[in-house]
Amino acid sequence: MRVDAELSLAVQAELRTLSLGDASDFFRQLRKVCEDPLRNSQAFHDKKISGYLLRRFSFGVGVERIAVFHYDGQTVKVIRCRLSKPRRRRSPDD
Repeated sequence: MRVDAELSLAVQAELRTLSLGDASDFFRQLRKVCEDPLRNSQAFHDKKISGYLLRRFSFGVGVERIAVFHYDGQTVKVIRCRLSKPRRRRSPDD
């Protein structure tokens, strides 16, 4: 079941600062997540962002970045993007 996606203003601003390769991979991974949000993402919890359990997906070329999102059953709402901790290398095929 395909779902819609929304990007927060902070994520939209962050995407403008990324390289073309990282931004392209972000949208490629987001399309994959929208096809099946639970299967194509991992659980994520960070009390600094939210007290609730969120989801995440990886993207980027070289140093891995993660996109943190909330899925309400109908919409993937991407609320934050950041470098992964610990830093990992990633190829766009991962």
